[in-house]
Amino acid sequence: MLRSLAASVAVLAVSAGMLAPAARALAVEDTGSAASAVTPPLQAAALTTGAPASGGPPRAVGSWPIPQLITYAPAVYSWSQTPDIYPGKVFNLSGSGFAGATISLQRLTGGLWTTVKTTPVLTTGSATLTYTFTAEGTGKFRAILNKAGKRLATSDQQAVSYARQDTYVQAENSYASSPFSTAEGRVAAGTQWSTTYDLYNALSNRRGSLQEYRDGLWRTIQSVDFTQASGWKATVKTPLVNATTSKRYRLTIAATAQEKAWTSGSTVISHMNPADYTGYKKAAYDYMKPYCDKQVITLIGGYTSFAWWPSYRIEMAQTYGTGKSLQYVALHECAHIASFKLYNDDAKLTARMNAIYGSWPAGKEQLADCVAYAMGADKNYGGTYTRDCSGYRGTAARKILAGQKP
Repeated sequence: MLRSLAASVAVLAVSAGMLAPAARALAVEDTGSAASAVTPPLQAAALTTGAPASGGPPRAVGSWPIPQLITYAPAVYSWSQTPDIYPGKVFNLSGSGFAGATISLQRLTGGLWTTVKTTPVLTTGSATLTYTFTAEGTGKFRAILNKAGKRLATSDQQAVSYARQDTYVQAENSYASSPFSTAEGRVAAGTQWSTTYDLYNALSNRRGSLQEYRDGLWRTIQSVDFTQASGWKATVKTPLVNATTSKRYRLTIAATAQEKAWTSGSTVISHMNPADYTGYKKAAYDYMKPYCDKQVITLIGGYTSFAWWPSYRIEMAQTYGTGKSLQYVALHECAHIASFKLYNDDAKLTARMNAIYGSWPAGKEQLADCVAYAMGADKNYGGTYTRDCSGYRGTAARKILAGQKP
C-alpha cells in the first residue's frame, strides 16, 4: 500500500482581533484495498473577547448556536366530521395555549353567537365537545379559547348539518313489503301465517294496522304497536279462517308529527280447507293426513312433485295413479314438510342430513325416503333415493317423525 502525507499548513484566521488556528487538513492517497479514514476537522476552541459585529451574546468560535426557546401564540382549531344523518355532532379541538384554559363551542343563532358547550379546564393540547341537534337543519359553529376571563383565540366558522334518514319498514325474511308473502299465496284453513316487521330510524312509538279489503273498503282487523321496548318490531297474523276462500291483506303504519304514514303492498291469500279437496288432491292428502294435517296441496303438471320451504306447500304431479306409488310420493313430500318445520332452516337441515346420509343423492332426499317408509310407504314402490334405512339412518328418520332432531 502506497501512502503520501501532505504537510500541515498553518492557516491563521482573524476573529474579533484575535488570531485563531484553522483546522488542520489531512490528505490521504490510498491505492490499496484497505479502508480509508477521514479525520474530522478540529474545531477552534478560542472564545471571542467581545460582541460579534452582528450583535448578540458572545459565543464560541466555530460552535453551534445556543438554542433559543420557541413559543407559539394561543390558537384554537375546531372541526366536525360526523355524518349528517346523526344528530349528535362531535367537534374536535386542537391548537396551542390550552393548559389552564377552557374552550367554548358557540352556535350562531339569530345573528348572535351563543355558547352551547364548554370544556373543563384543560391540561392537554386537544379536546372534544359534542352538540346534539334537536331538529333537522344546518348551523354555524365556532370555538373560543378562554383563560382567566379573557378570550385568547377564536376558530374559523364551520357549517354543520343534521338531516336524519327517513323512517322505513322492512318485513323480516322477505324481499317484499306486503304481509304474508312467504306463504306464497296459500294458507291452510284453521291455521295462521305471520309476518314480523322492523321499523328503522323511528323517532317515536307507531301504531300499525293489519287491514283486510272487504266490500270495497280497507278494514282494520288487527292493531300492533312499534315501540322502543319491543325493539321497534311488531308481528301481524292472518285471521283464523276455516272456509276455503281468498282474502286480500295489507299493513298500514300511522304518521306522526315528524314521520310520514306508510302502507305496504297488498297480498291475496287463498285459505284452503283440506276437507274441500277432491279427486287426486284428496287421495294424496288422505295418505298424508296422519302426519301432515291441514296441509296445503296444489296439483301441477309433469312427473316431479315438490315440497317448499318456508311456505310449507306441496305441489303434486298427477302421474302416480292412486295406489302405493301415490302413497310413497305423498308420504315422501310430507316427510320433507315435517323436517322443514322441525329445523326451520333449510341450510342447517341440508348440512345435517348430508352428514348422516351422505350428499349424493342429497341427504334430505334420502331422509324423506326413510321417513316415508317409517310412515308406511312400501319400499317396493319407492326407492327413488334410497332403500337403505338401517342402523343410524333409520334412527334419524324415526327421530324426525317423532319431532326430534337427530
